[in-house]
Amino acid sequence: MKSLKFNTELQKAKALRTKGLIVTFKNIQSQSQRKQFIISKLEKSGEARKIHSSIAMSNWYNTEAELYEAIDWNFMESATQI
Repeated sequence: MKSLKFNTELQKAKALRTKGLIVTFKNIQSQSQRKQFIISKLEKSGEARKIHSSIAMSNWYNTEAELYEAIDWNFMESATQI
């Protein structure tokens, strides 16, 4: 299996529009506990963004860049490597 890469804004934007992708958020307090969502849709309200899954929703982020910053892209890349 090929490792997923999230190096560019375009790759990150494409990933957030991929239904079924598991997104992992950073946890400032603890590296051992992370929030994860399986994307069902990305909701937009003006510049603000929020991820929906079948059982929960993420917080609202003021911009797409702010949402990118909240996601643990390095963890997601390492989790897809075999």
